[in-house]
Order: sequence, then structure tokens, then C-alpha cells
Amino acid sequence: MEEDTKPSNAKPTVSTVTVKLSPFCASEAASWFRRAEVQFRLRKVTSPQTKADYVLEAIPETIFPRITAWLDNQDKDVIDDLKQYLLQRVHDLRQRLAPTSSKSSSNTSGRHHSTCSME
Repeated sequence: MEEDTKPSNAKPTVSTVTVKLSPFCASEAASWFRRAEVQFRLRKVTSPQTKADYVLEAIPETIFPRITAWLDNQDKDVIDDLKQYLLQRVHDLRQRLAPTSSKSSSNTSGRHHSTCSME
């Protein structure tokens, strides 16, 4: 007769989940975060810290130094704070770079499909 060696209160095994986000695209930051949230839901990633780590991993080297001061001051609610910080930075940058007249832009949709940077 075989004995069941597992205790009745055994916790389920946690498997490693991998999320591969596309590189952060400042010119499409809001939609990039929507896609990231879809990936998190599909992979059942719920930890704010884990979400933030994936987002940080997707930030290009050209942008990463710009968030160092923010990173130095984090302790909780990291993903929500990171999302708001990046979206605000992108918004501020767009305001500074916005054309002063509608004549200076030939792209009427306001989108720049070929670039994905904060520069």
C-alpha cells in the first residue's frame, strides 16, 4: 500500500512567468501602457513591484537616466507611480516640442509613427 507523502496543507507550486514587453515608446506612451497591462493580465502578473520591474526593463537606455531621480525616491505603489511619472514626462515633452502653428506640421493626426523616443 502506497502512502501519500504530501501534507494536506501543501501550497501550490509557483511557476516563473515571463512577460516580454516591447521597448517603451514615448510617442505612444498611453497605448504602450495599455498593451503592457494586457500582457500582465494574460500572464497573471499582479504584483506592482513585478509590473514596475518589467516596465523598467523595457525603458530604452536613452530614457532610463531621465528617471533616476524618481527611482531613488520609490518605496511603494511603484507601477502606478512609474506610469504616471512617464506619462507626465511625455506630456511635458510634447508641450515643449509642440509646433507653434498648425502650418509647421504636415501630419494632421499629430502622430509620429516612425519615432519612439523622448528626444
